[in-house]
Amino acid sequence: MKDVIKLGDEVNWRGAWGNDNLKTAKVDGITLSESPYCHVGEEVFSVKHSTLKEGKAIVDLDNGHWAYSNQIAPVGCDPTDWHKEI
Repeated sequence: MKDVIKLGDEVNWRGAWGNDNLKTAKVDGITLSESPYCHVGEEVFSVKHSTLKEGKAIVDLDNGHWAYSNQIAPVGCDPTDWHKEI
């Protein structure tokens, strides 16, 4: 498995701060921030999995929603479990 998520990638996503049913969406935008869950930062093309697990990205999705990084995971993974992995 690659260790980055980039624009155009499909991800698994849970809306409602991670409480909704698992859905698939494409990444339309990524904002990288210096601190977890901050909405201010630099727009980037890709983000490392380790940065997502630190909570330092906000991701825009093609379904009209945005997500904190702990709400998304690579396709085939559940965000709830994936973020607990070391």
